[in-house]
Amino acid sequence: MKKRLKILILILVILAAIFVYYIYSSDKQPASDENNLAVVTSNGSGEKSDERTEKILTMLRLVESVEMDTSFFENPLFNSLIDNSVELNPEPVGRNNPFAPF
Repeated sequence: MKKRLKILILILVILAAIFVYYIYSSDKQPASDENNLAVVTSNGSGEKSDERTEKILTMLRLVESVEMDTSFFENPLFNSLIDNSVELNPEPVGRNNPFAPF
């Protein structure tokens, strides 16, 4: 029984060491590549941006190209809708800390 427990503890320690090594080795990337985005200029200076900047700019262009058709709100059928919401009455508030002693 003691031998099995020792083997189990040894296996758990080895797995924990592998896990810690994996976590710390995957975070060791250069900070300049990971956190900084290249500056994109419109003056034609030939500066190149990284892939993330290109993706962000592509998504920004897609968002800017979205057009909303607001004629829906002028439709008589939409304007004939009735608001059936229920008005809520304010209720008394309890103690600030319900777990505090009385």
